[in-house]
Amino acid sequence: MNLCQMVFPHLSSESWTAICADEGWASPLASLLALLVVLALFVWLLRAMTAAIRRSRSPNPGRSAFAPLAAILAALLLAMAAGRPAYVHARSESVDHIIVLVDQSESARRQAAERTDRIQMAANHLTALGERHRDRLVVSIVDFAATTRLRLDRGSVEAASNLLLDDRPAEDLSDGGSDLGAALAEAKRLASREPDGDVVTLISDGNDTVVGLDEVAQSSAGSPSVFIWPVDAGAPAEGIVSGYLPAIVESGSEPILRLVFDPGAASENDIWNLKLNRNGTEIALSDDTIETEGGRKDLQIPVAFDGRGLQFVEVAITAGDRSFTQRLFTLVRSPIKVAGVGETGFLSSLPADKFTVTNRSASDLERIADYDVVVLGGQDAGDVPTSLVEGLAQGVSTGGLGLLLVNGPMRGTVEDPTVVQSYADTPLDLLLPVSPDPKFLLEDPPPRDIIVLVDTSGSMFPDGQRAAARAINDILAYMRPIDMIQIVSFGGRKSGKIEGDEQGKTEIRRFVAGLSQGDASDVARAFDIALENAGNYTSVFLITDGEVKDYDFARAGLSFYYLEYGFGGISNPGIASAARATQILTESGLSFTPESFEPEEKTEFFAPGRILPKTVKAFDGIAPDVPTNGVALSYPREDADVALVSDGPDGEPVLAFRRDRSLGGGQTAAFLSAFDGAWTNGQAGRRSLEAIIAKLAEWSDRSRYDIRVSDRGSDVVIRITILSTDRNMALPESIVATLVGETGNAGVTLRPVNGTEGVFEGRIRLPVRSDEAAEPLTGLLVLEETGSGSANTKQSIPFQLPNARRSTGMDMREAASFGVDRLGLERLAGETAGAFDALPGQDRGDEGAAPVPEPAHLPFIGFAALFFALAVLGKAVRL
Repeated sequence: MNLCQMVFPHLSSESWTAICADEGWASPLASLLALLVVLALFVWLLRAMTAAIRRSRSPNPGRSAFAPLAAILAALLLAMAAGRPAYVHARSESVDHIIVLVDQSESARRQAAERTDRIQMAANHLTALGERHRDRLVVSIVDFAATTRLRLDRGSVEAASNLLLDDRPAEDLSDGGSDLGAALAEAKRLASREPDGDVVTLISDGNDTVVGLDEVAQSSAGSPSVFIWPVDAGAPAEGIVSGYLPAIVESGSEPILRLVFDPGAASENDIWNLKLNRNGTEIALSDDTIETEGGRKDLQIPVAFDGRGLQFVEVAITAGDRSFTQRLFTLVRSPIKVAGVGETGFLSSLPADKFTVTNRSASDLERIADYDVVVLGGQDAGDVPTSLVEGLAQGVSTGGLGLLLVNGPMRGTVEDPTVVQSYADTPLDLLLPVSPDPKFLLEDPPPRDIIVLVDTSGSMFPDGQRAAARAINDILAYMRPIDMIQIVSFGGRKSGKIEGDEQGKTEIRRFVAGLSQGDASDVARAFDIALENAGNYTSVFLITDGEVKDYDFARAGLSFYYLEYGFGGISNPGIASAARATQILTESGLSFTPESFEPEEKTEFFAPGRILPKTVKAFDGIAPDVPTNGVALSYPREDADVALVSDGPDGEPVLAFRRDRSLGGGQTAAFLSAFDGAWTNGQAGRRSLEAIIAKLAEWSDRSRYDIRVSDRGSDVVIRITILSTDRNMALPESIVATLVGETGNAGVTLRPVNGTEGVFEGRIRLPVRSDEAAEPLTGLLVLEETGSGSANTKQSIPFQLPNARRSTGMDMREAASFGVDRLGLERLAGETAGAFDALPGQDRGDEGAAPVPEPAHLPFIGFAALFFALAVLGKAVRL
């Protein structure tokens, strides 16, 4: 026990609690010292008073006690400060306030039995909470539809349960809509009146006909937590009660669109007008009127689908100022669609159940986006319209298009440009997996020997010597490790043949730096050494100031470069006339690239003859050793996947692929030969050709996904189910989805549905456009799976989606609402830190985290210093 604990033994009140945090040796020691100080001062005070009595017989205790008492207080305060006292605000018994929002709109009351069950469960939950926290729980109830009404304001649990169970329609509420935003605003107002623990329970179907739930969720951030108890609205009470379109249809089919229409309240005009459009284009109907005669009407309308990917149909039924619309979606599947341009007869060998082949000329290929793969067979770029080349490049870059360029057989001679070469400097150039530019078709020189003859006579020193060293350094820069170099001085000094790697270059520089002056100007000796060592691939350099003995350079028959040190013109024209190139050499070094060092441009662009392609990178289904005649010469790009090369010594690429790195990009492939009979008649060749085309299709696995889309007006809900024929096969853990469209890329958050493996759901916001007749949103839905069991490649599914529909007034009647807006309600719960399909937790009495003690030792130290100062002052003035 220390002094702090003696003074503050965990005292508490309604507002604060005092504690002493120190449990070590510092506080007891300080307390002991303080007591010793008190005892010493008391003894001193007693002796002072005794002495005063003896002197004056009338002592003044106050006059003698002030300074000691002040010192005693200072010591006690320091002792208490050593215990590190702190105070904590005591928790008062707070009140929990549950605000129940009850949807009384027509759609939320449509399924009476389910609604009764949900209301009963909510009332039972409140009763359980009340039994646990009797005096700490109050409840408010707000009914809402198109307007709101406060039924109970901070009442008891018993009253709230009785009101909930008495779930009669509110006579003073309009049920022509659902203003969920207004109900949440009322809850926020009720919560702000008292500093309670507020929480909101929402019983609703989430169908909001005033403001979209996304906007409601955004504006609810910072509000009390919302716990949502969903009630299914079921089928609409009027309008298009139900609509059905198969979730998956085949391209070219004509499925039946089925509708059930209920006109609802009696109308003077029972003749309704029917409009239908597919992907934003109106469909002509043989009969566009509906006679309801006051009752329901079943409609069956055939709708033809072509193309591929996600598509939609919009139905509008109107009469006067009453209008009902519904949009239904389907996934149009088809075999891989291939367009052949040019010499593409080999495509006829593709199986018809997997590929749909359309042959077109270069001038009439339209709507490239309708195809998965375009094949250019032996089609020279000059014969293809510029607009088509640009469209193909755009399709590969952003539209997921696959492009196969087939060179075809040799045309003319091996020196004639190939088909692939014709695409140099076109928009397709950099997209191809091989370089079509003939400038890349160069051959490096074979290993070369270099001999440098250096004049070391006195006239070359010192400036000529430095210029020669600079020129030799420049020559070294052109050398490869496979080249050899030798330095020979006019005096006959030789470095010997040295390799052109870095170590050899260093050795040459050291040898040149060690050349000394004094040799004769006799060039003959140096030239004789050069003649003895020259071969077919030898480059000779002569470095001198021209002041040499006469020599018949032409008779020597040695090809050499002449570097004359000096200023002005050539001083020795005899040497210059025999050299293959001449330069005035100064300290600036070599000013030209020796021709013998430059790569030699090829003059042959096609290698004829029968080849058996060999595998470099294996791709499923692409077989090697299928014979073909000749190969166009090219170089693969750095990021290309070379599948096949020729079986010759140079291994020229025969088949290569390249994927565009953009998210919506497709692939290109180049086949540098011709798909002749061996490819179309043999089983291995046909399977290889099939595998090549299938690899280029970005939506290669047509049967992997079941995709369901439902309309929510301003957005759509998309549910993706991964189909598997093998029950034991693992399914991916997640799917990353991205919309790649005309306005850019947009991510789509997909979450597992109720923990169901292989089923994911998300929401796609639709664009808001002022023009109701605006073109639909088009692009690619790119799906990339993660986790075990995921697909090896991304799948890019074309889509056409409608624009956002924001209807008001009679266009969006409450009676036409249906189902539960689950995703919208989930977002509302998430924005407010609540929960979907859950009521507030039973443990409403959780005290939460312990408050942090706030230190109080500094005031004690301050007061101790003050009293100590008063003690010193009192002693000085003899108080």
